[in-house]
Amino acid sequence: MIATLYKIPRKDWKNTKTGDLYRSHQIIYGLFPDSKHRDFVFLDKGTTYNEKKFLIISKQVPKVPEYGEILIKKIPDLFFQKNKYKFETVLNPVKTLRTVDGTTKKPVIGIEQLSSWFLEKSQYWGFKVDSLSVSKTCAIEFFRKGENLILNSCTFSGILTVVNRSKFIESFENGIGRSRGFGFGLLQLVPIN
Repeated sequence: MIATLYKIPRKDWKNTKTGDLYRSHQIIYGLFPDSKHRDFVFLDKGTTYNEKKFLIISKQVPKVPEYGEILIKKIPDLFFQKNKYKFETVLNPVKTLRTVDGTTKKPVIGIEQLSSWFLEKSQYWGFKVDSLSVSKTCAIEFFRKGENLILNSCTFSGILTVVNRSKFIESFENGIGRSRGFGFGLLQLVPIN
């Protein structure tokens, strides 16, 4: 796996229009033109006065971007052999509800409901949560192909213990939760010795 930091200087912001969620999605996808299926996840790391940053986890090396620069680092296999990690992830928490017309997605809201949702889902991602903090909850509105979309956004952080290493590695490689193509689900990890 490869970790990439993509930095776009302030002077190029107008050219990239990275403030729009769908445009950010297009820019990151443009770094992987040979991908037939999305084999990367990314996260908007925010904007400083000087630059915009994205963190990308991928199986292949991204191409050199038209704007900005990329810093690439291979993630060693040893990185995944710890039992405990500090983590942070931005997710689009939703529940699937069955209706007479089929199924629908409903955003999960409220700190208690978000915490319960994450704790329940973590078992499918190969870890259990030792401590959990929920923050930065908001709705993100954006336009895609003339359609107005709204995604639920929430940051989860804390400490986790790996209970199923292969699922855990798969969760890191592919991201977790929904809307990964729009910058959700990248699992940021710091090993705890």
